[in-house]
Amino acid sequence: MIHEKESADTDEAKVDLFKKVIFRANDGPKSCRAPVQAEFTQPKEELKIRQDLSDEELEELIRGLPRWKSTGADQVPYEALQLGGGLLRIHLLRVFQVCLRNSYHPDNFKDTILVMVRKAKKPANLPTSWRPLALLSCLGKVLEKIVASRMQEALKTKPELLPARQFGWRTTSEAL
Repeated sequence: MIHEKESADTDEAKVDLFKKVIFRANDGPKSCRAPVQAEFTQPKEELKIRQDLSDEELEELIRGLPRWKSTGADQVPYEALQLGGGLLRIHLLRVFQVCLRNSYHPDNFKDTILVMVRKAKKPANLPTSWRPLALLSCLGKVLEKIVASRMQEALKTKPELLPARQFGWRTTSEAL
C-alpha cells in the first residue's frame, strides 16, 4: 500500500497508514472534536415512548431479521436468534424489557469491529480506495430496532415535534 511515497508492507504499517489517511481527524479511538451543544430558545414538549415489549412483538421482529449478515464483536448472528426459538426468545425478552424500562443500552452492544472494504473499481494499493465498515452486535441492533419503532410510533402521535424541513423519521409519503 502506498500514499505520498510512503509504503506499507506489514499489517501494522497498513493500519497506521489507514489511520493517517482515512482517520486523520481522529486522535486515537475517540474523536478529537468537541460536540456542539444545541441551544434551545423555548422548552420542547417531552415525548414519552412505550417501554413495554410483548413476546409476540419480539417473535415477529426476530422472524423478519435478515440472513447472512456479518456479526459484531459478540459473534451472535441473526440466524442464531431465529433458530433459538421460544427458549432463547424468553431470555431475550427479559433483557430487552429491562433495557427499555431503564432506558439502558448495554456497552457490549456498542462494541464495534471496523473492517476496511475496497471501493469498486479502485486500486487496492491506495488507502483512499478503501472505506471503513463498522460491524455491530446483532443483539444491539435488535434492541435499536425496538427503540426505533417506539420512537416512530410516538412521533406519529405528535408529528409537529419534528421540524418541517426534517425528512428523517418520516415515511416517504409524509416527507413529500
